[in-house]
Amino acid sequence: MHHRRQLLMLGAGIGALATPLAGLAQQGTATARIGWISFSGPGVQLEDFREGLRVLGYVGAHEWRVERRLVPRDAQSVLAAVDELLQQRVALIVVQVNAASFVQRAAAGRIPLVFAFSGDPVEAGLVQSFARPGGNMTGMSFMALKLVGKRLEVIRELAPKTRRVAILANPQHPGDKSERRESLAAAQRLGLQIAYVEFDPAQPFEAALNAVRRQGCKGLVVFPDAGMLARARQIAEFAFKERLLCVSGWAELAQAGCIASYGPNLRDGY
Repeated sequence: MHHRRQLLMLGAGIGALATPLAGLAQQGTATARIGWISFSGPGVQLEDFREGLRVLGYVGAHEWRVERRLVPRDAQSVLAAVDELLQQRVALIVVQVNAASFVQRAAAGRIPLVFAFSGDPVEAGLVQSFARPGGNMTGMSFMALKLVGKRLEVIRELAPKTRRVAILANPQHPGDKSERRESLAAAQRLGLQIAYVEFDPAQPFEAALNAVRRQGCKGLVVFPDAGMLARARQIAEFAFKERLLCVSGWAELAQAGCIASYGPNLRDGY
């Protein structure tokens, strides 16, 4: 599968990121502190991030240290975590996926931020544009619109007689409208009918799965976002039970039991 991703780089921000770490690494005895904020456990992504630091030469106990903060999903908790990391004199803060907008508001330009985001960072308000991000944020968007149609093609190739495919998506996720538009265009080209099923995070996930079941589809495409990733095993078990060809943009869903994935490599991104 393709490992495509979009990288946003901000001149002033990158300079602010690189200088403190490089300087501390050269001192040998000082420690560069890097903040890490997420709403869920850091999982393998933190180890992937550390491996990236090792590849770049930031190795050794006296050269860098990651200060992890696992926080509840509310503005006050995020603000407290940011303030605490600033007191620890971190050089920058790495923000995992769906915590990016919360941390951006809490940091309010006080420190460089690096995000890993599953959707459209422009629509989410994290950056002004891909060409000119502005502000104090840079990072990685895992949204790959050119690959959306490929997931429908995978289902069509595996089951050529398929005529109707369900899409399970969170309409509140930045980038959802773009992914939906690309999916409908690809479906028309492939002669497929699309049943778009919304997942409301405020409602039990089973309600969305039941809605998929009622559509009578043979295939299922899961739009990638943090909420879907957290429910990967549940989605895979549902697809297996309902005999649905389930394809998503993230390998983690295929590893959980879905039939295939086609999209960016999250671990490589971190």
